[in-house]
Amino acid sequence: MGQQRLTRLNELVCHEFNSILRTLYRDDLIDVTITEVQVSPDLHDAYAFVSVLGDEVHEKEKFNLLIKKLPAIRKNLFSRISLKYSPRLNLRLDRSISRGNKVLDLLDSIANE
Repeated sequence: MGQQRLTRLNELVCHEFNSILRTLYRDDLIDVTITEVQVSPDLHDAYAFVSVLGDEVHEKEKFNLLIKKLPAIRKNLFSRISLKYSPRLNLRLDRSISRGNKVLDLLDSIANE
């Protein structure tokens, strides 16, 4: 699969995944965002990077809930996207937003001193 097509597929899967979370699971997973999806070139695996707003306990709770709902999400996701293979979804926590917020807080505290 060409690199440009794979990039577009990654963006499409990410967009549709977030759309499913916002429409079907908005009450349970409102603070969960899929920041990036990386589909393997052979279309057998996909890695979704998950960002959760809140502290570590809340993050773990929402991540586990997302894992429980993953089979239904996968079925819905790949009924919207027609592919030769439906990739296995693997979830990874993405803590880059929380790390960025910590850095910004440190910079603000330095600027205030």
